[in-house]
Amino acid sequence: MPASAPLVPARDKRSIGPAQEGCAPPCCSLWTLNAIAAAVHGAWFVIFILLWRFDTREDGERRDITYPLWVSYATWGELPQPPIPPLLATAIDRLAADDLALSRFDFNAEYPTCEPPRSAKVGSMPVSPAAEDTGLVLSLHWLVVSFFALSFAFQFAAAVFDLAARARRRRHRRIVIGDTSADVARADDTNDSETRESVSAWLRFVEYGFSAAVMIVAIALQVGLMDAWMLFALATLTWATMMLGLAGERILAVERRIRRVVIGLEQREGALDPEASGLEISVERSLPMARWATHLTGWITQGVVFVVIIAHFYQSQGTCEFDGTDEDNVAPDFVYAIVFCELGLFALFGLTQMCQFLSHDYGWCVDDDGMSTACCSVEAAYIVQSLVSKTLLGWLVYGGNFAPN
Repeated sequence: MPASAPLVPARDKRSIGPAQEGCAPPCCSLWTLNAIAAAVHGAWFVIFILLWRFDTREDGERRDITYPLWVSYATWGELPQPPIPPLLATAIDRLAADDLALSRFDFNAEYPTCEPPRSAKVGSMPVSPAAEDTGLVLSLHWLVVSFFALSFAFQFAAAVFDLAARARRRRHRRIVIGDTSADVARADDTNDSETRESVSAWLRFVEYGFSAAVMIVAIALQVGLMDAWMLFALATLTWATMMLGLAGERILAVERRIRRVVIGLEQREGALDPEASGLEISVERSLPMARWATHLTGWITQGVVFVVIIAHFYQSQGTCEFDGTDEDNVAPDFVYAIVFCELGLFALFGLTQMCQFLSHDYGWCVDDDGMSTACCSVEAAYIVQSLVSKTLLGWLVYGGNFAPN
């Protein structure tokens, strides 16, 4: 090794340096944010457990709403005529004997009138839509408790893993590199390239895959969507959206690693040979295309979820008439708040990742080696958005359904 060769890699030298001018450093470390978010989610989890235990209705029952789950299916063949009760049959016969019209007696005046679903035919076989109660129920209270518990568990794990990784990197600097300066002990590793690809950077999407799916089920139940297979499909689409987000971030991590390798080779050997340069160009063209394809597909999958929820929400209002009007067939105001506030917050997650990708592609907030330093701000935005969205949904559900009038 030449005498002038550096013993410390460039990324280790600048990992404790100041943030680049023009790109504001985060107000606190990512570990601190993860720890705070885990503590708040844990507090909500405990509070909702206590509410379940001590907050009861006047009759002593728990403040909860259970939703029966139905499955829709098709019946093949002609539908049988429902049997007429004996007393009603006798009344009809007497009315017919006295030449009285049955239409004069409105037996269903107090019940809503809705158009029945129409039948169709497959070949010559009639097919009619039908529904059946599965006998299963979902507790709205415990759905809220579950996504608080999931967020607490995963964010606590992310904080522990990141703390262990930070301690390992500091030990590496002291023992392997021999850096004993006081700055090492005080460094928060905010700009370290390994921190940018920390455990929490991918663990959050694993958590979102479960907690966001539970949140979507809770939102769908609030708009009256109780079809078990439809709920399963919406939850699966939400999980797939989070996995697409994870795939996009992993592709971005690969691009960053390739860029670091190329920059290191150029600094050490000068210009790259034509073969390596051609490979770099090919990778730089294909990986961004794959990254943006996964990101935009995520918008489609989650967009379908909210299209179904909002369409069902509006279609179910005013469908049936009560006493000749549809004034009673309208959802309460807090359901509107749940649907549209959560729609906006879910969209913010996608916009955050879009800004992250644009920052990488257009060189916003880059360090001396051309690496984007916006990752920590993106991670902080995800943590805050997750905390806000779950807290808002949990308390809107409680305030609208469980709180005393």
